[in-house]
Amino acid sequence: MRFSVTPTCLLVLLVAVSLTTPLRADDDDCRREKRDLAECRTLEASMKEQKEAMEKKANATEAVGNKRREKFFDCQEKVDKDNLAWHNEKTELTARIATLDQKVKGLEEQLNAKEREL
Repeated sequence: MRFSVTPTCLLVLLVAVSLTTPLRADDDDCRREKRDLAECRTLEASMKEQKEAMEKKANATEAVGNKRREKFFDCQEKVDKDNLAWHNEKTELTARIATLDQKVKGLEEQLNAKEREL
């Protein structure tokens, strides 16, 4: 049996090969794009998780900072109250000392006057 190839058969075969070849290339490109897209989605999900973790850590750090700041201001307020109380006590004691000094001077003058009388 003899096989003969006609020009029409060759043309049909050539067209079939030329049509399927780009489809295969397109399929490869499509697979590559799907793979790249899957990698991008995986990377995007990973980055989103990292971002959420960083935001959570930042919020925790901010909360700790706020507590420290609040504690500092509470301590500062206590120190200010203590300083004011000390200043008020010092002023009161200074006034009492001045009053006592005046009494001592008055008593010394009375004593000197009585000594002169004697």
